[in-house]
Amino acid sequence: MATEHLLEIKNLWVKYGPVEAVKGTDFWIDRGEIVSLLGSNGAGKSSTLRAISALVKSEGKIVFNGRDISEYPAYKIPFLGLSMCPEGRGIFSDLTVEENLALGAYTVRRNRKKIRENFEKVYSLFENLADKKSQLAGTLSGGEQQMLSIGRALMSEPKLLMLDEPSLGLSPKLVDMIFNILKEINRNGTTIFLVEQNAAMALALSHRLYVMQTGKIITFGTPKEIDLNTLKKKYFGGV
Repeated sequence: MATEHLLEIKNLWVKYGPVEAVKGTDFWIDRGEIVSLLGSNGAGKSSTLRAISALVKSEGKIVFNGRDISEYPAYKIPFLGLSMCPEGRGIFSDLTVEENLALGAYTVRRNRKKIRENFEKVYSLFENLADKKSQLAGTLSGGEQQMLSIGRALMSEPKLLMLDEPSLGLSPKLVDMIFNILKEINRNGTTIFLVEQNAAMALALSHRLYVMQTGKIITFGTPKEIDLNTLKKKYFGGV
């Protein structure tokens, strides 16, 4: 019997008025994987994530953990075990680090013991945050804000963690740090779906990759099957 995919997308369309951002996309993610969706600006990557999270209206079929969630409203999605770190991090600048993290725990808000355990897990992953738990989030560095965004998403104990451009605006050293932490999160049992423009880092991190161009998946494979130079020249304008 075939293994059931953790996430399966079938014929996904996202439209903004007359503009078709995602055009009949199909892909899947299996449990335990790190999967990246690559593409240049405007390829439809973020719209794909937002459709899965029900933040934009979409057509097609979205099946998560064996359940068709195509018609689910956005507020129900985190309770299913699916969490997203948005592009731009989306932290609350006027709240402390710990208050931001607590907001991510609302799916387990009635279990104080579980919340305490989740705080400990996040602080063990992100020692910078542990030292600054009472500091206002808006005063953190860009890298620390990205760590906070990821930590907040982990507070809900997701089966699938989705990240939209986590390397955006960060120095190479911080990008390495964030991606090493993502590897550890994956080793601890969380499946990861990553939207990225940093093709080299995504290839180094991922088990499989999809490449999107003008709203369509145009190639996919393992890092060994996808050549970085060809990828850049053909799909990223030689960048």
